[in-house]
Amino acid sequence: MGLVEHDLTGQLDIEFAALYSQCDRLLYEAKHLGRNRTMRERLTGFTPDFQAKTA
Repeated sequence: MGLVEHDLTGQLDIEFAALYSQCDRLLYEAKHLGRNRTMRERLTGFTPDFQAKTA
């Protein structure tokens, strides 16, 4: 499972597609590590991969 926790004060300015992509990346990282794994991150802000590559 991939899980992303976000800032509960509502200060996270990110599009749903980018947030979903981050969860998906965590899911595949968990799958790579073996069965019954959960990977999680707490976000306060980040630059999605597709934006970092174009910068």
